Amino acid sequence: MTQNPGSPVRKDKKSVEKYVDTNYLLPDYYNESYLIILPRDPLWMFACWEVTDKQREQIKKEYGKDIFEESQPILRVHDITDVEKFTGVNSKSYKDVPVFINVRCWYIKVDHPGRNWCVELGFKTKEGKFIMLLRSNIIALPLNKVSDNTFEQWLLMTEDYEKLLNLSGVGKMGAGSLEIVNSLAKRWEMSQRASSSTFQKINRAKKILEEK
Repeated sequence: MTQNPGSPVRKDKKSVEKYVDTNYLLPDYYNESYLIILPRDPLWMFACWEVTDKQREQIKKEYGKDIFEESQPILRVHDITDVEKFTGVNSKSYKDVPVFINVRCWYIKVDHPGRNWCVELGFKTKEGKFIMLLRSNIIALPLNKVSDNTFEQWLLMTEDYEKLLNLSGVGKMGAGSLEIVNSLAKRWEMSQRASSSTFQKINRAKKILEEK
């Protein structure tokens, strides 16, 4: 672990290359405007943001010094499922969630699971105009049910079969057991992708153990 110049540390006496962090706190602000959303479950996401003083001043110059006090801060939650390139106005639908901009984090509930989402932080004026400050990344929330696809078969590759077979001791005379080999054979015979050489090794091992 290398020494962090911004953190009070002490050197570990047992090693000249190891440092122990004694009192380093993550900063409350990074002085960078951002909006990030993260999936929580099929119907909820988490948003966190920061609006720098510089961006606030730019917004005040453009829309008036009282814009933050006279407008309602909102998170505009866009459903962008199957939208190739989101432009801010071509979402399937959206809904506005009132927030407190200085809180800087919010849980957002959506109406439908299994869809793609993008969020914009901004203000809605008294006239109903939306002023966007930040746009988030895009996330996909999972479905709230077991997949309908029942045709998936999760298989090991042939090389993995070979490794497991060798680890079981089949390659060593008497190292395995007939019970283990029979179990491996039943499982692997369900697969149509394994090579015939692998099955030959299994069957040969079974035969040797049966003759013992």
